[in-house]
Amino acid sequence: MISSKTQQFISDFDFIIDEKDNDFELSGLKKSSVIRISRLAVVENSLLIGRIGSVSEIRLSKIYERIIFSQKLLMLYKCILTVRIASLFAFRKYSK
Repeated sequence: MISSKTQQFISDFDFIIDEKDNDFELSGLKKSSVIRISRLAVVENSLLIGRIGSVSEIRLSKIYERIIFSQKLLMLYKCILTVRIASLFAFRKYSK
């Protein structure tokens, strides 16, 4: 998701495309915006009606790295949560 509400920026997750950036004009955006890595969605190609712009290869590479990093964090969180839930059930079973 791309939003002009830059105050929603989450450090270490999202990216700001600032009007001063070298690739801003290429983006087709009208003002500084935030690329919300935490708000990505999969959309079928047929639903897209056009393209407003693009980002530099360097920025795109950094976005991919951030997506991979955030997915690893999510997987780690799920593992920790699973272990905690399993521990809780084991504790209840043996504490009776």
